[in-house]
Amino acid sequence: GRVRAAYNASFNAVLGKYKKGVMFFIHHRWMVWTSLAATVVLLVYLMSTTKTGLVPQEDQGVIMVNVSTSPGSTLEETTKVMNKLEDILKNTPEIEHYSKVAGYGLMSGQGTSYGTIIIRLKDWGERKGSEHTSDAVVARLNAQFYGVKEAQIFSFQPGMIPGYGMGNSLELNLQDRTGGDMATFYEAVIQFLGALNQRPEVAMAYTSYAMNFPQVSVDVDAAKCKRAGISPGAVLDALGSYCGGAYISNYNQFGKVYRVMMQASPEYRLDEQALGNMFVRNGTEMAPVSQFVTLNKVLGPETANRFNLYSAIAANVNPAEGYSSGEVQKVIAEVAEQTLPLGYGYEYGGMAREEANTGGAQTVFI
Repeated sequence: GRVRAAYNASFNAVLGKYKKGVMFFIHHRWMVWTSLAATVVLLVYLMSTTKTGLVPQEDQGVIMVNVSTSPGSTLEETTKVMNKLEDILKNTPEIEHYSKVAGYGLMSGQGTSYGTIIIRLKDWGERKGSEHTSDAVVARLNAQFYGVKEAQIFSFQPGMIPGYGMGNSLELNLQDRTGGDMATFYEAVIQFLGALNQRPEVAMAYTSYAMNFPQVSVDVDAAKCKRAGISPGAVLDALGSYCGGAYISNYNQFGKVYRVMMQASPEYRLDEQALGNMFVRNGTEMAPVSQFVTLNKVLGPETANRFNLYSAIAANVNPAEGYSSGEVQKVIAEVAEQTLPLGYGYEYGGMAREEANTGGAQTVFI
């Protein structure tokens, strides 16, 4: 009885206040329409001024450094450059500890001319103030790294969502949809990135792709091969087996299966003269590979990349301070329309791709 009476009294009191409020707005309709109009205007204003981004970048306490020395540099030369960077890192008070790896780049992958440094910053409680945030540390390190002329070095923060790219920059895949010459395509990409770097919305646009890696071109004399009764493919197979290795078969021992690989010992494949010690079967005899091939020193890309079936060059674009990734995507589209020749295009990768696919899909709730 008492509980029911108390509940009914409370419910009737709330209902009475609700009725008074409804009657008030019925008699003052101008206030309702004014509030609705003000809400719509405020919503439109916020939608047009709020920075767009899939996931806001936060201070995770981790910074990554990508090092790219001159193409063809040895592992020893890359290590010397990374040792020079230690002086900069040791004089940065926000850094707690760091680790470095020579021979692997976060942006470029495996290679003797690449290196990686992973930095752990001090606890957030020890880095109070805007001048000690990860953004501030990254900007300060990049300014100091710019003075190291032996390599292209830049630092960045890891992505907010694991698996969606290496860092907080926009991943861009420039595509040659004409199937043309890579050197011409590379020059167009460099001009495009240079135009992006002129825009205030972009802090840095860069690529680790290079066209001047020292390489050796192997030319097989098909006429000599035909006269000797050897196919050019057999010559290349023999050369690949000696220098790169070839799988022969398996054998069992001690209850395990082992692979049999054929490959010349390193000291017998150091230079061009080693071709005289590599042989290919010519009927019942063996002929030296050097009789059928010519080696030429050339420059070219270290790897051939493709993105969605097209020849591609990967690049990264960092938004400038105060600008969002959504604003930078608009700048990229504008600059691409102005500078990229006909037949060249681009596609995003990582988190930028997800943001581009969801762009414009806005739902307004009133």
